[in-house]
Amino acid sequence: MMSLCISFPVAAAQETIRLGIYHNPPLSFVEGNREPSGFVPDLLKYISDQEDWRIEYVTCDWDECNSLLSFGEIHMLSPVSVSEGRARRYDFNRESFFVNWGADRDGWKG
Repeated sequence: MMSLCISFPVAAAQETIRLGIYHNPPLSFVEGNREPSGFVPDLLKYISDQEDWRIEYVTCDWDECNSLLSFGEIHMLSPVSVSEGRARRYDFNRESFFVNWGADRDGWKG
């Protein structure tokens, strides 16, 4: 399952939330010098408008985004799948917004 964001405690309304975003189409991507696009930025735009948040996107690759989050340089990172290790380090939202799954060509071997 894919969680919307992982975060450290987030700033109150009217403060800028620094959100790390990486190339993961169709969920998130940045083309050239344009604003971030994809399902996650669209959803976060809607939420930020409703909650009066200001979001500053920080474009980074996956490893860099994780480092920035660990060092408190960004407040949130999205999208991120929940794992046991990540759940020990970060706060995740409780509801998944996207579920991604697949099966091999021979079917499930559970």
